Amino acid sequence: MEDFFATLTSWWPPGRPDLHWHLLPAPAPVAAGLTAHYRELTHRPGLAPVDPRWCHVTVQDIAPADEVSPDEVDRIVAQVRRAVAGLAAPELTLGPPEIGRLGLGCPVSPAGPARRLWEITVAASQQVTGERFPVRPAAYRPHLSLAYGVARTSDEPLRDWLATHPARTAAFTAGKLSLVAQSHDASGAITWRPVADVTLL
Repeated sequence: MEDFFATLTSWWPPGRPDLHWHLLPAPAPVAAGLTAHYRELTHRPGLAPVDPRWCHVTVQDIAPADEVSPDEVDRIVAQVRRAVAGLAAPELTLGPPEIGRLGLGCPVSPAGPARRLWEITVAASQQVTGERFPVRPAAYRPHLSLAYGVARTSDEPLRDWLATHPARTAAFTAGKLSLVAQSHDASGAITWRPVADVTLL
């Protein structure tokens, strides 16, 4: 496993807020269904556990917040709101967790509804901003991270732990898309402030 935050700093430096679209499951079910069960794994050296308050499914990273005007933000939100009108709030399952190159993540299933939201938010952001910013992520694989890698470490003890403990999942209804101004401190902490919500029926 590698340092997740080291891969970000060239294009998203610590302390700079970026506009992100997220799906945000309620913290309590995530804590009960996932973070408590996997605590022995996520708190090992080389990993930075994600507090349930900040657990999220990233849909899109638009751009640095100070490079998108308030008018553009309003237009992006309005376009996303129009595009999701009539879409049912999907029922999604998080996990079981998998060991990745940059952390411990829970894949989202079914992936189709989340991928559709990625397509909608990317289309709105690219149109409103005139494609000034790259599409991130360029290929979308929805997941929720339970812990980020913060140092190079061996995967084998983590895989051994997963192989010998019962797998857990958590379900949630994705009732809204949340636009946030998100930053990280390069030590394993990601936080944000709310900007706007778009409700899914």
